[in-house]
Amino acid sequence: MRRGWALVLSGIAVCAVVGPSASAAPPPARFAAAVDHRTGSNPFRVGLGDLDGDRDLDAVTADASAGTVSVLVNTGSGFAPAVSYPAARSLSDVAVADVSGDGRADVVAADNVGDAVVVLRGIGDGTLGAATAYPTGPIPQGIAVGDVTGDGRADAVTANVGAATVSVLPGRGDGTFAAPAHHAVAGAAFGVAIARLDADQVPDLAVAGVSTGAVSVLRGTGGGGFAAHTTHPTGDQPFAVAAADLDADGRTDLVTADAAAGTVSVLLGRGDGTFAARVPHPVGQSPRGVEVADVNADARPDLVVANAGSGSATVLLGVGDGALTGRTDLTAGAGAQGVRAGDLTGDGLPDLVVANSGANHVSFFRNTTEVRTDLRVGLTASGSVTFTLSATAEGPFTAARLRLTYPSFLRSPVASGCAVDSSARVVTCDLGAVAAGTTATRTVRLSVGFLASGTGPVTVTRVGSTPADADPANDSASVTCRASLGSLSC
Repeated sequence: MRRGWALVLSGIAVCAVVGPSASAAPPPARFAAAVDHRTGSNPFRVGLGDLDGDRDLDAVTADASAGTVSVLVNTGSGFAPAVSYPAARSLSDVAVADVSGDGRADVVAADNVGDAVVVLRGIGDGTLGAATAYPTGPIPQGIAVGDVTGDGRADAVTANVGAATVSVLPGRGDGTFAAPAHHAVAGAAFGVAIARLDADQVPDLAVAGVSTGAVSVLRGTGGGGFAAHTTHPTGDQPFAVAAADLDADGRTDLVTADAAAGTVSVLLGRGDGTFAARVPHPVGQSPRGVEVADVNADARPDLVVANAGSGSATVLLGVGDGALTGRTDLTAGAGAQGVRAGDLTGDGLPDLVVANSGANHVSFFRNTTEVRTDLRVGLTASGSVTFTLSATAEGPFTAARLRLTYPSFLRSPVASGCAVDSSARVVTCDLGAVAAGTTATRTVRLSVGFLASGTGPVTVTRVGSTPADADPANDSASVTCRASLGSLSC
């Protein structure tokens, strides 16, 4: 994980995010060979969530032919054998979320034969209760769960392949849903994502129109209402859509998996609910699912695509400006339809789970990317008493301690949040955990002694970190200061 820090030692606190350069080549991502786990018949999609309360992510599949959801409890290195629960005649998509408000994860699935959303409430120990159905539009294919009405309760949204609509089912907060509202989109709807696509902080919808080669955008108007849809071209037959900020501009972008085109389409958001023309990227045959995750721990989003025709998962690494590179194809199973990424092993790296509809199993890919943990320290000076300390971290540091030392002609340090030892002329700052791509700041003001003279270094040094630093040779930096009759230059 690559991090940028800037710590300002001055009379003014400065905070700036320093992320990885968009022009730098991303480091490679590596995965172990697939470990397959049986599910119910024809697993079409997969969801991740903590169903047994142990803070690990478990997997759930929507089994199209069996009409079951299969729960695979996380063992820390893989999954326990699946337990399948009857839900409907056929299931096409699944999500894991607390829709009942009891703090336990529930399972919500799309019944594409019964034209319904089915809810199986989580017991909290990895098991599920009986399924309850709530009507939708015809042939709901994709499902998303989130608060679109703004009342703090989880709602369900389905993309209906049997009609040019999405159905919004307001959640009551107790695991049940009110009658749906249907909203028109362009063509048969297959996949749906809930995201903020403009600047008004109201959730919007992005819908993959499998029959039109376009994504429909429905801007939220508040209270679960939506304006008329607008369309943006994608590749042929977009089966799935995902939303994320791919170019680090603070605006949400869209990605579609284009089955007939063999591509993913990247549509960069303008921040007003509109999007630039798509940029296609080749993947495997008949891509059906897409996921956004930072798989190589460089603080830039990457893509993972499930390819039904080639039975594979394609990994495309993000450069940071919306561009993608470094394609890798992982062997999954026949009919790879759905993919999800999450840290299943507790090492901080997202692993992959792919639902293989033609093989009746999921493929688990453990992320084995090597993450270098190096802290590089630098120091600059400006003005008479302002010192800027920078520490660039490569790797996931959960804590770091930095120490500033200064010569005797400087005095009176003021350092909020740091330990000051004026007699030893030392300022020690504990940074705590610093998330990837963020900045830790502290402020120190120094004064020059009256009529002081002399020459000496101001030095900053890393004196501790978790984990240990990979290259201690670059862990300190200095500037030389000269005082003459109370005036200072550094």
